[in-house]
Amino acid sequence: MPRVKIKTQNSTDPRKTSSLLETLSKHDIFINKLIHTQDGFVMVVNTEMEMDKIFKANTTKELNNKDFYPITPPELKASRSIIITNVDNHINNNNEDDITHELYMNNSWVNSNITSIFKFPNSRAMKITFNESCLAKKSTS
Repeated sequence: MPRVKIKTQNSTDPRKTSSLLETLSKHDIFINKLIHTQDGFVMVVNTEMEMDKIFKANTTKELNNKDFYPITPPELKASRSIIITNVDNHINNNNEDDITHELYMNNSWVNSNITSIFKFPNSRAMKITFNESCLAKKSTS
């Protein structure tokens, strides 16, 4: 089962626990177990879809406003990223902002959901990271 770490101050305060559970409930996020740690919480969720809901922009923003800071697990980062090899030199010579702008102009479904583009040095490969896993899957199909 996937786990998500949430950093916060004073995690032993019952009001913090209640506030976290209330926020998660508002966004229809169901957790199996909430484990208190020294610097926050660890949540155990049923599916990766539940984990993905926690890291949607509006949920993360509301959690941050309440002093909760979710740490993106490596497996979620990997599912949101694609690696493109043998990129044409014409594209590879542009900077990351130009590539991002070009992707937005030619792919309406991307709709400002690219988190980052990283060009591997001395290589013709790049990594594109999206806000959601489903967009990474869609980009490869």
